[in-house]
Amino acid sequence: MTRTLVLGGTFDPVHAGHINSACALIDLFSPCRMVLIPGRIPPHRGTPSASPEQRLKMLELATAEIPGLQCDPCELDREGPSYTFDTLRQYRDKLGRASLIFVMGSDAWVTLPAWHNWRQLCDLAHLVVMKRPGSDGLQVPEALGRWSEGKLTDSHERLADHPGGLVCHVTLPQYDVSATVVRRAIVEGDSTETLLHPDVAGYIARHQLYLDNDNHGK
Repeated sequence: MTRTLVLGGTFDPVHAGHINSACALIDLFSPCRMVLIPGRIPPHRGTPSASPEQRLKMLELATAEIPGLQCDPCELDREGPSYTFDTLRQYRDKLGRASLIFVMGSDAWVTLPAWHNWRQLCDLAHLVVMKRPGSDGLQVPEALGRWSEGKLTDSHERLADHPGGLVCHVTLPQYDVSATVVRRAIVEGDSTETLLHPDVAGYIARHQLYLDNDNHGK
């Protein structure tokens, strides 16, 4: 049965790091589908610069020609903060007993105890934690270490055998770029050729996005 992988974020804007990681995960977990979900109101970071509709459109442009990669506006359709728990519960209700995998970076992993209903996330899905560039010095909170101890697996293949409940850390080729770097390049007039899909870069230019912003997103 095809696995479903979910990667949430502000995608403000979606950049080469997002897309390269998503494609690497598709290769690793094939057969699977990879869903990128933009959040309307991120609980743990500042308000995105681009509107929800603009961020969704950029995601659609960036993913249109990549097999197995799609975007889902489900969090944009919900009122209030975009909690991962609510999104995974919605997917679990649709998927029944099929494997569901939520993907996060190691920088987000160490903040998990601050997330809404974080201890219940593995009741709904597996967690896959991608090592991020510069993440070697991150400290794992004691509560998170205790909670995850019995859930850890080194084998990503095991995630296909169960609907959820496991935590797997993976190391993938990582493109060292962030949305902050992209927005700064736009403000300073630097080239974004290697950072953005050309259709996304064109959309940003047409709508004059990010020319005056101090917000943060990934």
